[in-house]
Formats: sequence, C-alpha cells, structure tokens
Amino acid sequence: MISLNATYKTDDSFFIVLAPQESSYSSWPLQRWLLQIDSAKFRLIKDEEVDADRLTMEQVQDIYPGIATIGVTINPWARIVQKFWALSRLSKAGKELAKTLFPSVNLTDFESLINTAFVDTAIVENELVQNQYVHIFFPQLKWLSYDSSEGKKYCDFIIRGEYAKKDVKPLVDYFMINEKKADPIDFNQPLVDYKPYYSSKSKKIIAKYFAEDIDYFKYKF
Repeated sequence: MISLNATYKTDDSFFIVLAPQESSYSSWPLQRWLLQIDSAKFRLIKDEEVDADRLTMEQVQDIYPGIATIGVTINPWARIVQKFWALSRLSKAGKELAKTLFPSVNLTDFESLINTAFVDTAIVENELVQNQYVHIFFPQLKWLSYDSSEGKKYCDFIIRGEYAKKDVKPLVDYFMINEKKADPIDFNQPLVDYKPYYSSKSKKIIAKYFAEDIDYFKYKF
C-alpha cells in the first residue's frame, strides 16, 4: 500500500490526509499526530474544504498536483453497521426525510437495509437513482484511488483506523520519528460491535459488494 520509495532525507513531498465519506473516522486524529512532529508538521497540508467535504484523491490532485496522500479507512462491514446505527437514531423529522428518499428501506431492520441497498433490483426507479448519490453505497477506494493516464493511483500511505498503531509505522520510518515523542493516534470513535448484526447471507453480500476494498485494505470480518 506504500508507493513512496524516497526517504525523508531526499524527498520533500507535502502530505494531505483523506477520509472517505460515511466513515466513522475523520482525518483530524492523524493530522493532530503529525502536527506534533517537527519533521512532519511543516509538510502537512490541512485544508478545511478537503476535510469538511471529504474530497476524493482525484479532486485533491486537481487542487494540489503531485501531493502525497494518506488515507484513513474503516472495516466495510463495520462501516455499514455504523451508518445503520446512525440512521436508526435519527430524529422523527430525519427519519421522515430518509423515508422520502428510500421508501423501501426499513430503518429499523438491518437485513432490509442490506437487501435494498446492495441486492434488490426491483426497487422503484426513483430510489435507484437516489442510491447513486448516497456515499454509503460507494467503496472507499472511490476516495482513496483514481484512474490516471499512468494507470491506477492509490494513496501513498493507508491507516486503517482499527489498526492505527500498526499501520502508522511506515510513516514513523518515513519521517524518522522518535516514537516516544509522539502520542499514539487516538481516533476516539466508539465503534458499534458490528458482527452480531450480520447473518451469513448479509455478511457475504457485503463481502462481494466491497470485495475490492476488502482485498486492498486487507480487512477481515
């Protein structure tokens, strides 16, 4: 997942942190970690628009051509459950709005959400159109990769939020960081225990739909 071959001594790349939409993880904990480190803080680009709108890697390259990217990801099975958990706790007005967008979805039934979002084709045409614009249905690689004239481009570094302590080590090496001088990355995001939500069927549905994410980021159920 790491494409930068240079070391800090010979490379002067600037970096930006990207987090896909509908992820429980944001870019700030990693930015905060980098800002503590003298060899990293002046090479970090913190762009409020990129953070707020969670722009894609391709969009960011248009703004900052050639910038190095650090992507933050979440387990796809957990990502869907986190969204379901959030939807089920919407206000009454929020649930009414959601039902106008997705009339076939039962916001209190996880299997219904999985079947409607990722399986059913016999949904009213309007709802199929709406689904195309809901980011929960997009693989995270939509944000963390893009097709260029030179082929597929991926983030230079990937930090899986659940394994941040392990995944940050290439950045520690790149910036020649004394680990004792940097506090651990704390995403401070309590994740719902996602496994009990899944049947064997829904587990396979997500595995198939997000196969590219799961393979590239090396996630397991």
